[in-house]
Amino acid sequence: MSVRSSKELASRLRFDRFPRPDFFRKRYLLVGAATALAGLGLWLWMSLTGGHMQYNPGPVTQNHATFGARCESCHDPFQNVQNEACLSCHPSRDHSEFVVRDADCRECHVEHLGEAGMLDVDDRACVVCHGELETTRDAPPIARDVSSFAAHPQFAVLRDGASDGAAIRFNHEIHLTSDKVRQALPEGAASEQCAPYAKLECKTCHQVDETGMLMREVTFDRDCACCHQQDVQGPLGSITAPHRAPDVIRENLTAKLLVLGVGRANEIFSSRETSLPGVRDRGPIDESRSLGEYERTWLAKLEAQLYQPLDARAPLLENNKYCFLCHDAESPYVAGTVLPVLKPTRIAQRWLAHSEFGHAKHEMVRCEDCHAAVRSSSKTSDVNLPPKELCAKCHTEDAASSAGARCALCHLYHDTSRDPAQRAAAQRTIPVAVLLGEELPERGLQIPPGPTPSLPAAGEGAAAAE
Repeated sequence: MSVRSSKELASRLRFDRFPRPDFFRKRYLLVGAATALAGLGLWLWMSLTGGHMQYNPGPVTQNHATFGARCESCHDPFQNVQNEACLSCHPSRDHSEFVVRDADCRECHVEHLGEAGMLDVDDRACVVCHGELETTRDAPPIARDVSSFAAHPQFAVLRDGASDGAAIRFNHEIHLTSDKVRQALPEGAASEQCAPYAKLECKTCHQVDETGMLMREVTFDRDCACCHQQDVQGPLGSITAPHRAPDVIRENLTAKLLVLGVGRANEIFSSRETSLPGVRDRGPIDESRSLGEYERTWLAKLEAQLYQPLDARAPLLENNKYCFLCHDAESPYVAGTVLPVLKPTRIAQRWLAHSEFGHAKHEMVRCEDCHAAVRSSSKTSDVNLPPKELCAKCHTEDAASSAGARCALCHLYHDTSRDPAQRAAAQRTIPVAVLLGEELPERGLQIPPGPTPSLPAAGEGAAAAE
């Protein structure tokens, strides 16, 4: 084995101070200048052909398309879009009065991504706050940590033994299962109003309103009168009392009695002619000595029928079918003198106050697939809403067959339902010349308010949860 000396080893090392020159290192100034000139030429060409649109990262939403080519409508130089730019056209919409910090518009609504970026708010924008919710209240009425629908708590109306507080008696079980309850066609009613002897179904009374969201209000005249007409026996047959407050009913019955008393006086106050063979003698129907006495007598009789107390021992189907079959009284009826005072029914029209639910979007599902306990529900206090676990069967996360589970699918951040008039007052009118680019306002679309357009009174959504 030969041994190499240190001199031999050192002879293999290079001790040049600088690397060997190559093509680019000799001409790096020329290469840098050419690259800079190429970039400057590209910028000049794009400026001449596209102007400031060269900085546009993508198309704007359709609602912004009319002024989308004028960036200054929303943007200030070298700044993010400020809330003031959005509020110059859109009304101010608060989230909750209890939030610690309200989000800026741009944090949730991302422009230049087409329609999807502005309207399809990502769950991450919600979870920023609701993943560990802080409010100015010590105990918010909702969960502090809701990071996904899987972690969503049970709906508030089904938690802690909640019940329906409506002051009215209604038995779903009897209406849906009893063969004695059918939708009868009353005499003189149009066939399109009441189906003759049809078995009741959910949709008989519950139908989606024109918005496709809530169920329309159930009213007596449209949904109940076919079976529950308030007919009382007067001097010459039945008299129908309107489904109104007791004082209105009294006025209506009084008028009908007086019309009968004047128009058919001979039949009510005279005895029957007995000169014809086979006709039996009878006295007058009413022996009152004045029209006023007649009216008071019969009004007391009719009201006594209407305000019969409910017999708690009798089955509902065998009980009287007048006012107290369904209503409760705050003060009782005193025959002929004091009218009863009925408790306000307070029937809920919206159960999920902090969310949006569209019945029209679920029309392919049978009512009882979601409201499974309704056929056995015999109490008004029953809350026959589907639990969260049932919704989660379709609204799953990260599943190809999911109906969606995003926060914004059910929850609206902006509350426009509290004061529709304030929302309408915030609307601005924009001259067509500005939209077409023929005139340029001082700052985007911050135009002096013109006449406020007429808007519907209904808000766009229910109050969002905190």
